[in-house]
Order: sequence, then C-alpha cells, then structure tokens
Amino acid sequence: MTLTKAEILLGTQARKNVFIDALDGEVEIRPLTDGELHQIQLKFVRAVSMK
Repeated sequence: MTLTKAEILLGTQARKNVFIDALDGEVEIRPLTDGELHQIQLKFVRAVSMK
C-alpha cells in the first residue's frame, strides 16, 4: 500500500478501508495523531524498561 501526495496532505483526515482476512471484513484505518503516537511510544518505553 502506498500513499499518494493527496493522502499525505489530508493528514489525520485520510481514511482507507482495508480488507482483513482474519476478520473476514474491512477495517477503516487512519494515520495516528501526534498525541496518539506519543501515548503508544510511552507505553512501549515502559514495557521495555520493565524487562
């Protein structure tokens, strides 16, 4: 899957439906906001530091 210039310019408003075999259905995906990405990174750092 590649991004077009138009999709990049849409930022977090860009949405795409992707078929997932394991679910036997479609899921709408979208880019993460900066805040969402930051929360994921914090959880990752905490998980890694617990090892």
